[in-house]
Amino acid sequence: MFYFRIDRVRFLDNGGIKSGLGIFGHDFARVKFLSFITPSNQNVPQLDKWLRTNDPASKQTALEKLVRRTLSTRELTEVDRVQDNVPVSFGDTSRQMLIGGVQFHLRALGAGVAVAHVAVEYDGQLFVGDLIAGPVHPVLSGGSLDAWFKRLQELRSARPRRVFPARGEPGGMALIANQMIYIKQLMDFVAAENPRLPAPQEALARVKNRMLEAYPAYASPERLDALVAAEWQRQAGN
Repeated sequence: MFYFRIDRVRFLDNGGIKSGLGIFGHDFARVKFLSFITPSNQNVPQLDKWLRTNDPASKQTALEKLVRRTLSTRELTEVDRVQDNVPVSFGDTSRQMLIGGVQFHLRALGAGVAVAHVAVEYDGQLFVGDLIAGPVHPVLSGGSLDAWFKRLQELRSARPRRVFPARGEPGGMALIANQMIYIKQLMDFVAAENPRLPAPQEALARVKNRMLEAYPAYASPERLDALVAAEWQRQAGN
């Protein structure tokens, strides 16, 4: 029996179509991973022939051969917004690390503010880095608001006693809740405009003004232009 396990891959070409007529922007794709158990390392299922042909008989023959060579299969979680040449983590990627006699739990996460994140847990304390922005309008660095919201849901399920952001004061789970409210509010404001492309400037301005009214004390309001535009692009492209 031959077993192997991977939990991190990099796609050279995800098959997505670039936004902006291929001139600018990112191309994103949704990827589903399949796990196979085969009798030997010589019989790893090959899907290339099945994908290359449109002939029904050829597809059936290739599929029958794949089934005969496979002892067991399992679908893994789908991964959204996969970019070219960007590492993708999936499955259980958590690790334990012993530093100075103290054991830390490193939780590898997918895209959020950036294309990937790592949170550190210790004795009910959670160090989340840029996943908590605090009272400031954030900057997306390769991530998206919907992916960020999902990462915060995952962190909330850990029910930490104390949360430490990269900047600002630590606090309880209210820090996670407040960040989720901010993200959801911005996504809802954009959705209320029925986003389409090209984005009308007056609609983008309305969303920005609603966020400024909702968060008058937040720093760096100039970042909202890019943030609103990115979310508009995401929703209009879906």
